[in-house]
Amino acid sequence: MGITWDVQITNVNVDNERGDVSFTRTDSENPSAVESYTYRNTQLATQYRAGLLNTVWTAHQAAEAEATAVSTFLSTLEQAAKSNLEAREV
Repeated sequence: MGITWDVQITNVNVDNERGDVSFTRTDSENPSAVESYTYRNTQLATQYRAGLLNTVWTAHQAAEAEATAVSTFLSTLEQAAKSNLEAREV
Protein backbone atom coordinates (compact mmCIF):
# COMPACT_ATOMS: atom_id res chain seq x y z
CA MET A 1 0.00 0.00 0.00
CA GLY A 2 1.56 3.25 -1.10
CA ILE A 3 0.20 6.14 0.93
CA THR A 4 1.97 9.43 0.54
CA TRP A 5 1.51 12.88 2.00
CA ASP A 6 2.63 15.88 -0.02
CA VAL A 7 3.23 19.03 2.04
CA GLN A 8 3.57 22.46 0.46
CA ILE A 9 4.35 25.64 2.41
CA THR A 10 3.87 28.92 0.53
CA ASN A 11 3.37 32.63 1.16
CA VAL A 12 5.71 32.53 4.14
CA ASN A 13 6.14 35.66 6.23
CA VAL A 14 9.36 35.13 8.17
CA ASP A 15 8.72 38.13 10.43
CA ASN A 16 5.57 36.70 11.98
CA GLU A 17 6.36 33.02 11.23
CA ARG A 18 3.14 32.45 9.31
CA GLY A 19 2.38 30.88 5.96
CA ASP A 20 -0.05 28.83 3.93
CA VAL A 21 0.28 25.08 4.34
CA SER A 22 -1.41 22.44 2.20
CA PHE A 23 -1.42 18.70 2.77
CA THR A 24 -2.44 16.19 0.10
CA ARG A 25 -2.86 12.49 0.90
CA THR A 26 -2.84 9.93 -1.92
CA ASP A 27 -3.20 6.17 -1.84
CA SER A 28 -1.89 4.12 -4.76
CA GLU A 29 -4.50 1.44 -4.08
CA ASN A 30 -7.37 3.93 -4.24
CA PRO A 31 -6.29 6.77 -6.54
CA SER A 32 -9.72 8.42 -6.53
CA ALA A 33 -9.61 8.94 -2.75
CA VAL A 34 -7.37 11.99 -2.64
CA GLU A 35 -7.65 14.13 0.48
CA SER A 36 -6.54 17.76 0.61
CA TYR A 37 -6.32 20.09 3.57
CA THR A 38 -5.22 23.72 3.37
CA TYR A 39 -4.52 26.12 6.21
CA ARG A 40 -3.97 29.76 5.32
CA ASN A 41 -1.88 32.22 7.31
CA THR A 42 -1.14 29.56 9.90
CA GLN A 43 1.52 29.64 12.59
CA LEU A 44 4.75 27.93 11.52
CA ALA A 45 6.76 28.50 14.69
CA THR A 46 8.10 25.33 16.28
CA GLN A 47 5.70 25.33 19.23
CA TYR A 48 2.67 25.24 16.85
CA ARG A 49 3.80 22.54 14.45
CA ALA A 50 2.62 19.53 16.44
CA GLY A 51 -0.79 21.14 16.85
CA LEU A 52 -1.11 21.70 13.11
CA LEU A 53 -0.18 18.08 12.37
CA ASN A 54 -2.68 16.88 14.99
CA THR A 55 -5.35 19.01 13.32
CA VAL A 56 -4.57 17.48 9.92
CA TRP A 57 -4.60 13.95 11.34
CA THR A 58 -7.96 14.57 13.06
CA ALA A 59 -9.42 15.87 9.78
CA HIS A 60 -8.07 12.79 7.98
CA GLN A 61 -9.63 10.44 10.53
CA ALA A 62 -12.97 12.25 10.22
CA ALA A 63 -12.81 11.88 6.43
CA GLU A 64 -12.11 8.16 6.77
CA ALA A 65 -15.01 7.71 9.19
CA GLU A 66 -17.35 9.57 6.82
CA ALA A 67 -16.23 7.47 3.84
CA THR A 68 -16.80 4.27 5.84
CA ALA A 69 -20.27 5.41 6.92
CA VAL A 70 -21.25 6.26 3.34
CA SER A 71 -19.90 2.96 2.03
CA THR A 72 -21.78 0.98 4.68
CA PHE A 73 -25.02 2.89 4.02
CA LEU A 74 -24.80 2.37 0.27
CA SER A 75 -23.90 -1.29 0.58
CA THR A 76 -26.88 -1.93 2.84
CA LEU A 77 -29.21 0.00 0.53
CA GLU A 78 -27.93 -1.78 -2.58
CA GLN A 79 -28.30 -5.19 -0.97
CA ALA A 80 -31.86 -4.42 0.20
CA ALA A 81 -32.82 -3.21 -3.28
CA LYS A 82 -31.27 -6.30 -4.89
CA SER A 83 -33.10 -8.65 -2.54
CA ASN A 84 -36.41 -6.83 -2.99
CA LEU A 85 -36.25 -6.84 -6.78
CA GLU A 86 -35.07 -10.45 -7.04
CA ALA A 87 -37.90 -11.55 -4.72
CA ARG A 88 -40.39 -10.02 -7.16
CA GLU A 89 -39.07 -12.27 -9.94
CA VAL A 90 -40.61 -15.36 -8.39
